[in-house]
Amino acid sequence: DQTPTFEFYPFRNGEWASVEMRQILEGVIESRILPYVRERYACPTCALADVLVRRYVPGERRTHAVHFDGHAFVTAVLGLSDPHEYEGGLYLQPDSDVASRLFLRIGPGDLVVHSYDLQHGVHVWK
Repeated sequence: DQTPTFEFYPFRNGEWASVEMRQILEGVIESRILPYVRERYACPTCALADVLVRRYVPGERRTHAVHFDGHAFVTAVLGLSDPHEYEGGLYLQPDSDVASRLFLRIGPGDLVVHSYDLQHGVHVWK
């Protein structure tokens, strides 16, 4: 649909591309997120593959259609925005019916961790 999308990969294919983001994220990834993922998903060899920052603002793409994360065993979604500043956001869709969507209110610093087989998407109205 030619709608512009802003995506930034500070870490991709096992390599840091941004020194600034590495300084901010590496400690919490290594000390908190990876240990949790390894234990919760019984995967002692799980490793970080990519870090993606995506924004949803007027004039740019504000949806990411319902999907499964076939490229990752586990995905972690970190909230960056105050949930009172937007409507919509990350949703889970347990059934094929759109009416089954459950929107999550994720605040700054909140982390949602899920496996590859969870059907989900993003829709930001405002």
